[in-house]
Amino acid sequence: MHPHTTFYFIRHARSEANAADRVQGWLDSPLDAHGREQASLLGERFKRKSFHAIIASPSQRAAQTAQAIAAHHGLIVRKDERLLEYNLGAITGMTLPEIQTFYGHERHGHTPPGGESVYEIRERVQSFMTDTFATRVGQTVIIVSHGGTISQMIAYAIGLPAIRPQPFSLGNTSVTRLEYSHGHWKLRSLNDRHHLLKMDEID
Repeated sequence: MHPHTTFYFIRHARSEANAADRVQGWLDSPLDAHGREQASLLGERFKRKSFHAIIASPSQRAAQTAQAIAAHHGLIVRKDERLLEYNLGAITGMTLPEIQTFYGHERHGHTPPGGESVYEIRERVQSFMTDTFATRVGQTVIIVSHGGTISQMIAYAIGLPAIRPQPFSLGNTSVTRLEYSHGHWKLRSLNDRHHLLKMDEID
């Protein structure tokens, strides 16, 4: 019998920087009031689900979101730096107009000065997934992280090359479920936010 492993990848709830339309990367922005409400609804969604561990990026916005789930289960949130968002280097914390001013007429490439390339983030998320899977075979694990990081973990699992920085669009508190069985990862759901219907913010 093949063990069945399930990973739930969850993007953090809305942060203060999200609300201000600032790119975050390694900027450590906490949840705003709206984000805390989103996280509460997410916690209710997982209240009756059974899982073995919850692992989060150490960023406040991810750790606070993870805690909203863990509080219902008496679990301690484990933190792993490999789950941090892209390091955006020189453009960290900027708004889109500020980024456009920063680059001026230069072509805006995928890797900002002092930032992290798509290949570098793929390497660290691959390391995280390999290590986590090796110790969690047959378990159900919740992973709370960031849009770019989760996109790369999904892409790695389903065999997409490390070309696009963010191949998937993931909303705040979106839930993506990946299952591993019979030697293969299967994408069971992507960007599921039905728990936010009460807030009337589903696109």
